[in-house]
Amino acid sequence: MRPTGLFIKIFISVLLSTAVFSTRAQARPPQLAPARQEATQQIQQLLFQRQYAEAEQKIRHYQQQWPDDVMGDFGMMMLYQLKNFENFDQRYAGQYLKWHELGRKKAVDILENGQSSAWDLFVASGVLALSGFHRLNSGKTMRALRDGSMAINALKKAQKKAPGWADPSLGLGLYDYWRSVFTKRWTFLPFFPDKRASGIKDLELVAAKGVYVRELAQGALAWVYYNEEKTAAAQRLNQPLLQRYPRNIVIRLLAAHIAYKQKHYQQAEQHYQTILRQEPRLSKVHFYLARLYLDRAKSILNTQKKSGEISPEVRQDLEQAIAQVSRYLKVDAKAKKQWRGLAYTLWGESLYQLQQWDEAEAKFKLALKQDYSLSLPKKRLRILRNRPAA
Repeated sequence: MRPTGLFIKIFISVLLSTAVFSTRAQARPPQLAPARQEATQQIQQLLFQRQYAEAEQKIRHYQQQWPDDVMGDFGMMMLYQLKNFENFDQRYAGQYLKWHELGRKKAVDILENGQSSAWDLFVASGVLALSGFHRLNSGKTMRALRDGSMAINALKKAQKKAPGWADPSLGLGLYDYWRSVFTKRWTFLPFFPDKRASGIKDLELVAAKGVYVRELAQGALAWVYYNEEKTAAAQRLNQPLLQRYPRNIVIRLLAAHIAYKQKHYQQAEQHYQTILRQEPRLSKVHFYLARLYLDRAKSILNTQKKSGEISPEVRQDLEQAIAQVSRYLKVDAKAKKQWRGLAYTLWGESLYQLQQWDEAEAKFKLALKQDYSLSLPKKRLRILRNRPAA
């Protein structure tokens, strides 16, 4: 039961875009006025530290000082997408859309203006990347791909205008990797080559030798490694970021997922609980805790003899799994069917392991009503139908 890859798409879109809020010097970089440099650096740090109210205040001040600069619109777009990402939903879509149209129009104008600076093109690429994500999440696949293509075009133009500026390679690497990942799943788009390897190579280069986007490249590469099942490599990159930004939920969430995949259940549980204490409204964390408790119980059951008895330790984990998934379904009433299907599958499997057959059967049926493609509910229902009568 692996949750949707949507959270990765959101993170990568946002991560690609946050690159423009860095201001350290490097060989032949685009030049900004000192006041703008200082403002963008402050915004970046506030976002990484998850000081959203302060970041919004700083962005609005930036907009007042430079009202025609697309950076201000982009900053607001990114702020609300970061908030969306933390719970893998679109609860801030209304606030985001206010800035989406303004920012996208400015970004397209920048792309079409042959006199645009490398810096403005770089910012425009971030705006178009966020626009592409929003459209993809809204089911507008072809429009999303068009925005992605324009974002890459902006990055390539920025490279030509500042040939010694390596930072756009981060965006190009991300695009090559994630486009390959998702178009591979879309059978109606068979004409995109698999460029994951070259995308990873670009990210590794920037993560090792980048100047002012090195930290961002490390974060992006950590998620790529996680997606590639290279959890040890992901952890090596993510752990220093977590130490520098302990309040950043995006970074801590990856730490929790890595620990879970490595079956370090106690460590993963601590990370998830830390997130809930910091932001109790993040309902998806209840889903992840339910998954953790169920998997930990099953791992213990697999080491025990098939006596038919359930140990207190296993029973406690299974009951906690049920409590967490029930909580998730209650507080995330607008969850997409895919998530609800996975949640009912977790619930049904917990009941199944508790040998509560009738209750488990009911939950598995609810799971299939939400998402008929789920395989575990079908498998369990076949077993339950063929079990001897009591």
